[in-house]
Amino acid sequence: MSSLSRNLLGSPSTVTYEIGAIQINLNHCRVAHQLLLQTMLERDISVVIISDFHHALGDVEHWFESADSKCAVLIARSSNISVSDHGAGAGFVWVRLDALFIYSCYCTPKTKHTQHRSEERRVGK
Repeated sequence: MSSLSRNLLGSPSTVTYEIGAIQINLNHCRVAHQLLLQTMLERDISVVIISDFHHALGDVEHWFESADSKCAVLIARSSNISVSDHGAGAGFVWVRLDALFIYSCYCTPKTKHTQHRSEERRVGK
């Protein structure tokens, strides 16, 4: 679990979120998808950073994927997390949860070093 603290409208009080998160490469495997959903329930996981998925695991409000469908971020329906913004490009997707940004990115092992550096610069913009 990780905590996120933020200051609301300049007030001295702080709101803390407890977010259970996991990162996984599903290798386009249907069984791995099913095991992930079960693990999310058992371990109270709210956010999943995914690469190489087989198919979308959520609806439009909870599933965010890259433009090339190589990686994604899944927000559990059962969580009270609200997404304030999101975006995507080829090989990456990002989701903003208040002051916290979550990125998922994917480069194949065959990606050349120069192409990888170029993709890093695109994500950083």
